[in-house]
Amino acid sequence: MWPGFGDNVRVLDWVLKRIDGEDVAIESPVGYLPTQESFHLEGLSNINWEGLFSTPKNFWSEEVMLERLIILIMSSRIEI
Repeated sequence: MWPGFGDNVRVLDWVLKRIDGEDVAIESPVGYLPTQESFHLEGLSNINWEGLFSTPKNFWSEEVMLERLIILIMSSRIEI
């Protein structure tokens, strides 16, 4: 197995719960995020849950601006 496999399974478990319709997510400005209770954190230490899933407005405003720029540049290079 490659390193990190076990940690990726945590995410896959959460995704499957969402597919099954379980109430395991909260809506945020950037989409749905896992609730802390829905995510298997066993074996992990020093997890800053709030920091991990924070959605600071300044960061996302800049990110959206950069994504729009990338789309503009790429769309000018694609012939339709």
